Amino acid sequence: MQTPPKAALFATFFRNFDVPAPVFMSQAPANPMGPYMTGNPFPFMPWGMPPSFPGPGPMTPAPVDTNSSHASSSSHLSALPSSSSHASTSSLPSIILSSDPPDMAAANPYAEISTFLTDLSCHHPRRNLPQYIPRFEDLDFYNIDEILKLGTAAELTRLIDISAGNAAFLLVQVKTEMKRVDRIIRASKV
Repeated sequence: MQTPPKAALFATFFRNFDVPAPVFMSQAPANPMGPYMTGNPFPFMPWGMPPSFPGPGPMTPAPVDTNSSHASSSSHLSALPSSSSHASTSSLPSIILSSDPPDMAAANPYAEISTFLTDLSCHHPRRNLPQYIPRFEDLDFYNIDEILKLGTAAELTRLIDISAGNAAFLLVQVKTEMKRVDRIIRASKV
């Protein structure tokens, strides 16, 4: 084919190098934020670490023990049968670990202290329990099972500066809630 067709579509896709290509102007106005939109929207943070925005509530992950693996955990090994008290590692069944990342929400099934105290104050407003939330967080106690690890009501009173009556009440409520959650977990495993 020596002479190209004169159709408009042909000229749009295949141009003659002797004739300059037509320049089409955009109907949209220039974006004044254009140069800024190509960069990092949070220049003080690296790309791999986006900032956290406030959401429906505090999301505190449970602490992860990086020094031990699930395979060497004493709770897993105590359930394994052994013929002697000094079982070798070769006699233990091989455990295949998952490559999935750990589910941080499932790490601690118990409620957060802040949520628990807020809900409890709805039913018992005279106790004014939400005033102790900042004190628990200052001492890095986040879930209700950690309250029981403190020990007695006297110990709770000394550490948190909570009244003796509220400390005793809180311990009873925490034990009741933990038993309820444990029952739900056991029922879901069956």
